Amino acid sequence: MIEYLGIPVKIHEQHNIWIPEMIFGHLLTGSNFDDEEDKVTGGRNGLGAKLANIYSLEFTVETASSKFKKKYKQTYRDNMLEKEKPRVTDNAKGDDYTEITFKPDLKRFEMEELEDDMIELMRRRVWDIAGCNSSLKVRIEMSYELCFNG
Repeated sequence: MIEYLGIPVKIHEQHNIWIPEMIFGHLLTGSNFDDEEDKVTGGRNGLGAKLANIYSLEFTVETASSKFKKKYKQTYRDNMLEKEKPRVTDNAKGDDYTEITFKPDLKRFEMEELEDDMIELMRRRVWDIAGCNSSLKVRIEMSYELCFNG
C-alpha cells in the first residue's frame, strides 16, 4: 500500500541534504541495482533524471509532499554546473506532485532543434508513465523556445 505519492521533502538523515536534491542533482545516489529483485520502476540506478539535468541548459525540479507539508523548488543551469539554493516553503494545500522543467542543451547533440520523432518519443514515454498507475496525473508541455537552441 502506498502511503503517499510525493517525493519526501525533508533532509536525508545520513547525507544531510534535501532528498529531492539527492534524486535530481547528485550522482551515485540511486537505487534499483539488484538484478535479482522484482522491479516496480522503469529506471535504473537513478540515472535518468540526473542525465536530463546534466544535458540541460536549465533544469528545475518542483515537488510537494503532503506527508512532510513542504514544497521544494531548485534550479540547475549550465549542464548542472551551477545550482540555486533550494527554496523550501509550506505546503498548506497538502499537494503531492513533482514537476520537472528543462531546456535541453541541443548543441551537445549537434542539433539545432528537437526533431519531430524525438518529440513524439517524449510524448510516448509520458503516455507510458501515465498508463502505469491510474491514480497518477501526467502531462507534457513543450514550449516553442525549449525546442530550439538560442
